[in-house]
Amino acid sequence: MGNWTMNGQNGILTCSALKRTYRDILLNGAQNWTTSSEDTKQCEKHGTSANQTAEPQDKTHETDTSPMSDKNVLFVYLKGTKEILAGRIGARKGHFMPASLLDSQIATLEEPGNDEPHITVDVTLSIEEMSSQICHYLKYNLKIDASHIV
Repeated sequence: MGNWTMNGQNGILTCSALKRTYRDILLNGAQNWTTSSEDTKQCEKHGTSANQTAEPQDKTHETDTSPMSDKNVLFVYLKGTKEILAGRIGARKGHFMPASLLDSQIATLEEPGNDEPHITVDVTLSIEEMSSQICHYLKYNLKIDASHIV
């Protein structure tokens, strides 16, 4: 993301970023962060690497001067009920996330705060409607030409 910003490029990165701290890393870089023991336990439980998650080591990330500190980043929060999400997960074929992880993902979720750059998109909309809503926001609020995305 930092390279995109420094090179004047736009990009799309998809990930869960369920916790505020994870989104802070995406916004500010990871130089002031360290992995917590709780995240290490969760990663081991789910078979992922502990270096994929982190907690703040101190509060210096709040005034970070990394190349990403003044960028246009928008989190797209795809919001849906547990029942809707379970139905979608159940309909997937060959996806890496099993339905058995849904409860822990919901328990971990920290909805984006008002001070985080985000829009909330209702997952009951069609893929086309969700894409259109996101592209409209990018075009009219961030002044980014998103016509090539759809």
